[in-house]
Amino acid sequence: MMNSITILLATFNGAPYLSEQLDSLLAQTYTDWNLLIHDDNSDDETVEIIKKYIEHYPEKIKLIDDKTSYNSASANFASLLKHVTSEYVMFCDQDDIWTPSKIALTLEKMHSLEADFPDLPLLVHTDLKVVDKELNMIADSYWEYQHLHPSFDQLNALLIQNVITGCTVMINRQLRTKALPIPDDVIMHDWWLGLVASAFGKIGYLETATVLYRQHSSNDTGAKPYGVQVIIEKARSLSDIKLYKYISQANALLERYADDLDPDQENLIHSFIKIQEEPWLKSKYVLWKYRILKQGILRNVGLFLCR
Repeated sequence: MMNSITILLATFNGAPYLSEQLDSLLAQTYTDWNLLIHDDNSDDETVEIIKKYIEHYPEKIKLIDDKTSYNSASANFASLLKHVTSEYVMFCDQDDIWTPSKIALTLEKMHSLEADFPDLPLLVHTDLKVVDKELNMIADSYWEYQHLHPSFDQLNALLIQNVITGCTVMINRQLRTKALPIPDDVIMHDWWLGLVASAFGKIGYLETATVLYRQHSSNDTGAKPYGVQVIIEKARSLSDIKLYKYISQANALLERYADDLDPDQENLIHSFIKIQEEPWLKSKYVLWKYRILKQGILRNVGLFLCR
C-alpha cells in the first residue's frame, strides 16, 4: 500500500545532525509516511548514516543514489519532487528536529482546508522554535523572532517576501501537479510553491511550532534576529541585486501561467516585473499602489531605498 505522505530530505554533508533528525521522523505519532532522500555528493559520513537507517527501515526510507550534484538545497528538493506519487508531500532539512506530532497536526490542518476548498492546490505551514546547535532555545517562535506574520500570504505580498519556511510545509497533490516542474531561476522551492498556492489555491498555517530550527555555521538559510542592523544588511543586498532575483522569479510565474492567471493577477505581476524599467519614483509608486510590500517599517524603508 502506498504511503499517504512522502517526506523529502535533501542532504549535503549533514553527518553531525542527521541521525537526530531521522530519529525524530521515526518518532512521529503519525506513521503512514515514507522518506525519500537525495544526497548532493556529500564527502562526509552522510550517505553511510542514511544507508544504516535503510538497513533497519527498508520499507520506510529510500535513497536516490544517482551521484548527481545540484549544488543547492532548493534544486535538490525540486529534483526530489519529480519522484513523488503520494497524496501529500512534506519537506525535511537535515539538521532540524521535528516535534512528535508535526505530521499529525499538519495533516489535520490540511484535511480541514480540503473540506473547505476541495480540489484546489493547497499548502500548509507552521511556526518553528529557533535553537542553537546544541538545541538550547533561542526563541519559542520563529515568526515572532523575525517579526513576521504568516497571514501575509497574498500574491502581492509573496512577490517580495516569503513567509513560508520549507521544512514546515505540506502540499497536496493538486499543488504538486500545478507547480512542477519548478523553474531553475526561482529563489527557493518553498517560495515558488507559496506563490503558486497563493495564485491558484489556498495557504493555511498553524501557529504551533512543529520544528526545532537549528542554527549553526553551516545553515543554508537561517534565522537572524529582527533589528536595525539586519535590515540595513538586507537593504544593502537588495541594492546590490537591484531586485533582480525577485523580478526574475515573478517573470517565471508569469511565463508559466500566462493562460491561467486572472486579469488582476496578470496585471499585478506584469507591473512588478516592469519596475526596473521605470524611473525611481514611478517604481516606488507601483510598489505602493499594488501593496507589494514587506512586513514592518524597517524592511520597507530598505525596500524603498533600493533601486
